[in-house]
Amino acid sequence: MRITRDVPGSRLTLEGDAPRIPPGAPSAVLFVVCLPFFGYTLWTLPAVFAEGAELSQMLAALGLSLFWFSLFFATGRAMRQRGRWPTGVDADRAAGELRLRESRYFGGVTPEAIIPLPRIEAITVRRTGKAPSLFDPMRPVKEGPGVALTFRIRGEGRSSGLESREVVCGVEHLDRPEEVVDLALRLGAATGLTFFRTVRSDARDVEMELRRGFESGFREVPAGLGRADYAKDLVAAPARAIADTETVPLFEPGTFRGDHRIAVWTPGSEVRFRKPLSPAIGCLPFTLLVFTGPMAFFSIRMVGESDGSDAVPRLLVSLFLGLFGLLFGVIAMVAVASAVPRTVVVDWNKREVEVRGLMKRRRIAFEAIQSVEMKALHHLSSGRNPRHNYWCEVGLRVRDDKTGNGTYEALVESERLQDDPDSPPRVTLPLATELASALGVRRRISDYS
Repeated sequence: MRITRDVPGSRLTLEGDAPRIPPGAPSAVLFVVCLPFFGYTLWTLPAVFAEGAELSQMLAALGLSLFWFSLFFATGRAMRQRGRWPTGVDADRAAGELRLRESRYFGGVTPEAIIPLPRIEAITVRRTGKAPSLFDPMRPVKEGPGVALTFRIRGEGRSSGLESREVVCGVEHLDRPEEVVDLALRLGAATGLTFFRTVRSDARDVEMELRRGFESGFREVPAGLGRADYAKDLVAAPARAIADTETVPLFEPGTFRGDHRIAVWTPGSEVRFRKPLSPAIGCLPFTLLVFTGPMAFFSIRMVGESDGSDAVPRLLVSLFLGLFGLLFGVIAMVAVASAVPRTVVVDWNKREVEVRGLMKRRRIAFEAIQSVEMKALHHLSSGRNPRHNYWCEVGLRVRDDKTGNGTYEALVESERLQDDPDSPPRVTLPLATELASALGVRRRISDYS
């Protein structure tokens, strides 16, 4: 989208184009393809379940009906979720209304949603790692940050609950944290929600919440914001000051997902990460496949000719089987290594970190810890449909008294997510920040490379 009208404190308008290929087009095509098959299956059901029909026919018809119904339902749901595209946001304080526009499936726009400003209870403005794209309906993301606007709207009548409407888009030239803050302040002033708080603000993530009335922790939107020019990285001075002040929310152990469980979280007293035994330990017998080559060589020798004339064929067969055995055996070893239980205890009474594994135990004195590191990691899987996997790891940079060099000890790893670069750092950064603060050391961050 583009900012086409900006009257600070009065009006803010964002306008964009409808996609050339509707985001829900593939789902719509699949929906149309499924329709005749689903209809034909329903038409044949009375005959299949008629008197005298075989049980196998009934079961086959029932299974086929469930399959087509599930596919029909899934494509219809995808059409509903992806069928529209935001094309306009117009906040007009003088008119007292917010207008939201969306595109339709096959061109044109839907009727504007006109929302009276007094019904808007809160707005959240959040920076996203990637912005939606007009050109890839199957995976609608493109490089570069975007912005998510979430409007909390009260329904008609006093007893009605709150409804959330989200607009996720890219804004032209908006690619820096301070520009997201600036946009949030302008949107709050234009909608009459003139009190804000910084939910989070760091090198890659910004989230602002706007409210209509004063609440604890909120500040008033500064008056006289002036004009901004995101193409020249020009923003209001208050927005730059807010973005430059790091704000990290408190860590909530219940929100953390990963192989490790947070058994105890009381920084300053004790922190305990526990990784239970994984079902992947079942791969242990398959680690013996690494010996397939030697076993095949001696087994074939036992049943072969005794004069040694079969040595070359036996060697070739053993090498062939050994390569496959080595490949699958190593894969099984990696799976088993990741499945063994592991416990990390950070004890402030003993002033040490203890890392306990099945075959390894290490104690690290607090005095040897140089920093707490959070690494944002990314892996691109190969194949016809490559997938981007994102996760974060928190570890310690430890000084080795013997060599004087620093070593790294991993503590905990977050859940690996596909095509979602935002969630792992959002959940993991508060953990690393609080742990570093409680240990009294620096916190270091490495973003996705």
